[in-house]
Amino acid sequence: MSRYMIQASYTKEAAAALVEQPEDRSEVVRPLIEQLGGHLLDFYFCLGDYDVVLIADLPNDTAALAFDMATVMPGHIRKIKTTTLLTAEQTVMAMKEASVVSLRAPGI
Repeated sequence: MSRYMIQASYTKEAAAALVEQPEDRSEVVRPLIEQLGGHLLDFYFCLGDYDVVLIADLPNDTAALAFDMATVMPGHIRKIKTTTLLTAEQTVMAMKEASVVSLRAPGI
């Protein structure tokens, strides 16, 4: 399982529909993530460039992309951004791996 942060923004029509008829959208998102073999860990509405941020465990990048596609298809999401999250342990492992390889700088 990999962990992802998924940020999304609603269209103005979707935002208006939620104001007109408020609902807990995490209850709509949770089954989709579970159908893809994952687990919804956190779901937040937020201020800023995105309206929603959620943290989910999904089996792989393909499942994450499938979630993004399925979420965008109905037309109520204006933009979506998915970021793979790494634990501190995974990051330390990457640091150790990076210390044993090198890349030649351009022009050298």
